[in-house]
Amino acid sequence: MKIVAHVALSLAYISACGFFGFALYQANANADPAMPIVAGGLFALPMGFTHAATVRRKHDQELRARIAEMQEVYDTTRAELAEVREQTRELGESVKEAIAQPRDMAKELYAIVQTLQGQLAQRRQPAAPQDGEQNQPAPLIVKSNGQQHALASVESAESEDDAALAETIRDALENNRLEIFLQPVVSLPQRKTEFFETFSCLRTREGKLIEPRDYIGVAERTWLVSAIDNNLLFRSVQLAGKSSKRSFNFAFFCNISNSTINDHKFFPEFIAFMEEHRELAPRLIFEFAHANFLNQDPAVTDYLDRLARLGFRFSIDQVVSLGLDFTALAERNVRFAKIDAGALLELCGETDDPATLDTILRAFDRSGITLIIAKIEQERQLVELLDHPVGFGQGYLFGKPRLAKDSR
Repeated sequence: MKIVAHVALSLAYISACGFFGFALYQANANADPAMPIVAGGLFALPMGFTHAATVRRKHDQELRARIAEMQEVYDTTRAELAEVREQTRELGESVKEAIAQPRDMAKELYAIVQTLQGQLAQRRQPAAPQDGEQNQPAPLIVKSNGQQHALASVESAESEDDAALAETIRDALENNRLEIFLQPVVSLPQRKTEFFETFSCLRTREGKLIEPRDYIGVAERTWLVSAIDNNLLFRSVQLAGKSSKRSFNFAFFCNISNSTINDHKFFPEFIAFMEEHRELAPRLIFEFAHANFLNQDPAVTDYLDRLARLGFRFSIDQVVSLGLDFTALAERNVRFAKIDAGALLELCGETDDPATLDTILRAFDRSGITLIIAKIEQERQLVELLDHPVGFGQGYLFGKPRLAKDSR
């Protein structure tokens, strides 16, 4: 009961008692003047007790209700805590199991990678020199699981610097110094991590990391990119398997180079392996360069269609034009497309229509393809993009690539 109600009720029965005392005095004018006052006070006393008892009873009821509510919250919290403890125990057991026992999946796929390396070296190894010609450098021998596998030579290096970098790449591969890094892909504007993209960095003997942008050109020219690319593919599948075991709801973008999907010995074996592990489809998104994706020979198209039928989704990156064939991309199971923030803003700035970006986003939505704005490096870029209904972003602003501690 509110204070105003208490005051009003008190005034009411005090007035009634005063009226009673006054009436008693008028009825017996010869009586002692103190008698009506005493009578009025005695009349007010039971009213006061009744009022106090009512207020106390109401207060007790509210207190009991609050205690019951707090007990319910306590019971719920206790049950949730018990559930979390059980999940933590199960997670700990699964982690111990994953550490103690290498998965058959990892062994199988690593065997495929080893096979690729041997085949690659056989195809790239230079022919025997003719009279008067100098011998070519011998291919690199990579030791893995007690077996030896040859990698390509670096004869295609265009300069001494390229040759030195190629030797560094070969040395890192030979000594298993390829590190996997993860960069988050976040939802906007919440900046909540929804996906990760995998990157491979090479570590030199001195411990220095070489990023893909610094070695990829030389690796492609010296035929080393396939070994790097397939090592990344192998490790990404490992991460997806571990993520699935631990109930982490993240999918991983994994880049596949054009040389790998055109390797008609390795890629069919890889697809056959994925057919046996199609449960990983929600965890893996295979990413291809846009310029190469729709311009493949029929055999490669068939490979990708087989992956799509297994439920694996595709992504295209390095998009430099907005004139996309959305129908063809959607039919090939492309569900994501990445375009750099700077390039997108520049393309949209080429027209005077301020709704250009909104039109582009609607076109992506209609096709069922999610647009991811990549390389968002500055808050200024993000502010400009958030004027439009963009859904996902990636870049140093949200997080630099970090070493995947569980990638081996």
